[in-house]
Amino acid sequence: MPRTAFEIKSYTTGTGDGIRLSRTGPFTDEVAAMVNERLEPFGADLVHGPSGWYLRSGDYRSASDANSDLACTLVLNRDPVGAQA
Repeated sequence: MPRTAFEIKSYTTGTGDGIRLSRTGPFTDEVAAMVNERLEPFGADLVHGPSGWYLRSGDYRSASDANSDLACTLVLNRDPVGAQA
């Protein structure tokens, strides 16, 4: 069974910056709640929008904003059981 991978994409738009989270593997409300616990110290949280899950921090920008160009990508992989940080 493949490990769940989360991909957070930061993009720039004509009206500002935004961040979008996508996934490969199962991504449920329960998983979002666990991710939100990790994001809380950073003042961010995951929200479910019309096109998927988004990382919200400060001003929220829609991924459907015109003229958006991908700026960077951060991939988060769930550690296998027994892995140490």
